[in-house]
Amino acid sequence: MLLIHLLKCLVQPKKRSLSWLGTIAEQRDAIADLIEDSLSLRTYPAEIVDRCYPVARRNAARQMRLPIGDFPERSPFEPKAVLDPDWLP
Repeated sequence: MLLIHLLKCLVQPKKRSLSWLGTIAEQRDAIADLIEDSLSLRTYPAEIVDRCYPVARRNAARQMRLPIGDFPERSPFEPKAVLDPDWLP
């Protein structure tokens, strides 16, 4: 869900909604809580972003009714940025 909403912000920044931004904040907070509860997960986001990206790309395209080619083929997001509460694409 987090990557989907970051993709939405990347592809259509003028359509950023409070709903998108709220979902991004909630997802980041939930991931931060999980990592805090289990420090062994600290490296997991870096491992999973690229693996989850193709599904997020398809879902973002479907939800926005845009061609999948409108979205980068490979993840444009650094894992550290994905979790940074102050960063948006």
